Amino acid sequence: GLRFLRRERESLTVHIRLCVRERDVVRRTQVLDKIAAWCGDGILTANHRPGQRLHCVCVQCGGASALRWTEETEILFRAYGRPWWESETPAVVRLNAGQKKTLCTPGHGEEALAEAELRNAGEEMVNEAVIRCGDTWMRFEQLGLAKGERLVMRHDREGLLQLRVMGGNGERSAMDKRTAQSTDELLAVPGKGVPVTLEADGQAEGVIRTWGRYC
Repeated sequence: GLRFLRRERESLTVHIRLCVRERDVVRRTQVLDKIAAWCGDGILTANHRPGQRLHCVCVQCGGASALRWTEETEILFRAYGRPWWESETPAVVRLNAGQKKTLCTPGHGEEALAEAELRNAGEEMVNEAVIRCGDTWMRFEQLGLAKGERLVMRHDREGLLQLRVMGGNGERSAMDKRTAQSTDELLAVPGKGVPVTLEADGQAEGVIRTWGRYC
């Protein structure tokens, strides 16, 4: 229920009005078809926000007559899961188990979602791990990471957290491996540096990344 409630309460809407100045009916129709395909891409970029993007869905792609070449049309985009602009490229920190580094996230929003990967770089199984980012952390138990397997933490287009184990033995969920004491998300602070650490009961290496958040 909260997922659908969030879609109503937290959203960002972008209106785009355009006019295709093309007299040729065939070429005008082709341009309109390309615009319709572009609307379904799911990621919006804008010239007035260089280096930023918006994860959104097209909720209205107004049709325009292929015969009336001066007619305007309106496209409506709406962001639900991530109702904010974020940087196109992430800030990345690579570290080994036992190391402590600083993750610097660009932007000026309240907080930024972080994602991470942990890979078993040794011969022995990795069963326990802790990933910390600022004041947030996630602890995992009974992971069963074999050599070369990765624990992947990422978000889908709806902004929902996905925890998966990937490697030579296929792919499986790791949602039940996160302890109840863990925070819901790994969060960084845009415009500031936060400490990040990686702990594991075996030889492991990891990557923590975050995208700058903008108002």
